Amino acid sequence: MSDLKDQMKQFIKDNNMIRQRDTVVLGLSGGGDSVCLFLLLKDLQEELSFRLKTVTVDHGIRGEDGRKDAKFAEALSIQYNVPCRTVTVDAPALAREKNLSLEEAARILRYEALQQAAGKDGVIAVAHHAMDQAETVLYRLIRGSGPKGLSGMQPVSQMEGHRLIRPLLSTMPQEIYAYLKERQQAYCSDVTNEDVSYARNRIRKNVLPELEQINPKAVLHICQAAQKLRGVGDAGRCIDDYLIKKDEGGMESALHIPAILKEEEQVRRQILFAYLEKEMPHMRDVTAKHVELLEELLTAGTGKRVNLPYGMQAVVAYEKLFLQKEEDETAKDWELQVPLLEEGELWSVSTNHWEIRMKRRAAKPEDTRVFPRKNYTKWFDYDKIKNGLSLRTRRNGDSFVIDEGSHRRKIKDYFIDEKIPRHERDEILLLASGDNVYWILGRRTAFGCGIDTKTKEILEISIHRND
Repeated sequence: MSDLKDQMKQFIKDNNMIRQRDTVVLGLSGGGDSVCLFLLLKDLQEELSFRLKTVTVDHGIRGEDGRKDAKFAEALSIQYNVPCRTVTVDAPALAREKNLSLEEAARILRYEALQQAAGKDGVIAVAHHAMDQAETVLYRLIRGSGPKGLSGMQPVSQMEGHRLIRPLLSTMPQEIYAYLKERQQAYCSDVTNEDVSYARNRIRKNVLPELEQINPKAVLHICQAAQKLRGVGDAGRCIDDYLIKKDEGGMESALHIPAILKEEEQVRRQILFAYLEKEMPHMRDVTAKHVELLEELLTAGTGKRVNLPYGMQAVVAYEKLFLQKEEDETAKDWELQVPLLEEGELWSVSTNHWEIRMKRRAAKPEDTRVFPRKNYTKWFDYDKIKNGLSLRTRRNGDSFVIDEGSHRRKIKDYFIDEKIPRHERDEILLLASGDNVYWILGRRTAFGCGIDTKTKEILEISIHRND
């Protein structure tokens, strides 16, 4: 009985899964795999010096059976004095709403519950074992995954800022159930695991047994192959080399198309796979077909786009390829009136992308010599702009003065000439009065609203990105 405990303890140490004073949140379904992991973690808790909690999720799929399993898991946690939480969700409803498979909807809701229970610093533990790994690799293989996908599940990975650990990933299911039998520990059986209408179940129930007829070590060899493939897709290459970094003026991470087109076809596909994995919240329904669609976009013109799973789109704008939500295409009409400020008064506001601070102060003789030249701090003559001042997004007819002759330039033309992608234009804030724009925040100021030797009051505006 101690063999499996020692084996898992070594696997935890080899992969630096659990550190002293960690809080480990275990997904406890009541099934044999998670019950085994629960018992082993409980046995190791004092030795490895960590806190243990459990979360059980009733996915709303199996009715009374699901509720019974949740009660079993809760009772097991209470028996061992482990804090527990039971969460009930509606996976069928999410599947219908987002056009997902029932499996994927359940997975999304399950991990959301685990993340919520883990809080800011908790470690999430799940009971995937070697057979699950082999099943995952085969499933991804037949769906057209690249080297990254074929490396399977990792012993330790990151999920929305949490460490996700799989302490049983090197353990065969036969070892798990032998351990439970030796400890005379009951567990629940999920009848949906026998339903071969699910692709993964067909692989586990039909395909893997056939492969084991050919070679009894088939599962072991598939897992070993996955381990060897870890990092192959990224070998010598970093996706950051092809990204236009998010900065003060940009709204998202985008791929630089000319840099990608210089690479060989296989390298291009690896880059696109890595980018999708980086930017998509859930990668499981992304296949080689989606990568091919993105590859076609690389040579398409500005404005071309393709639809991806989860309501996302890939879009080309000038020399950039980026992802956005479909609803982002709708312009965002937003406005906030700027109050009249007393001398010395500070006013600030936080938006989705900016922290904006405004201060009114008396002008000094030296101000015209030392005024800031940075894009993110501007001085304006308060008397020239104070009436009807607002922060807002663009509108039809917006323009700004460009010279002493009071010639004007339309905001729309400025955005086009500056090659600002259409979706970013709807996010950029303007300092304006009516349709007269004084400052395109972080970019261009209008002529005639700055300070001069006659300025008496200065409006100092500083902006900082907060996303």
